[in-house]
Amino acid sequence: MLVTPAEVFEYLDAFRRQISSDGWVEFRIEKLLACEPSDTLVLLETQYSGIYKEDPDNPGMSSTLMHVLQKIDDNWRIIAYYDYDRDKRPNCS
Repeated sequence: MLVTPAEVFEYLDAFRRQISSDGWVEFRIEKLLACEPSDTLVLLETQYSGIYKEDPDNPGMSSTLMHVLQKIDDNWRIIAYYDYDRDKRPNCS
């Protein structure tokens, strides 16, 4: 595996801490999918939902993100990310 599960969860936990500091009080990762089109490229899809504390009338949000990671000089870097509708998501097949 190009990216270990520990590395994925470390990244997602850092992301959760960052959005918590922005005011999100609830954040759930509902699904995590990864595929490896090559030895230096990983597509990481996360489906998540969240509730923002400063807007009690907002029922929350749900989104799907695709992070594109590329291995550059033996380090993994996020080179792009996309937010898209769940029924429009790309796949690795």
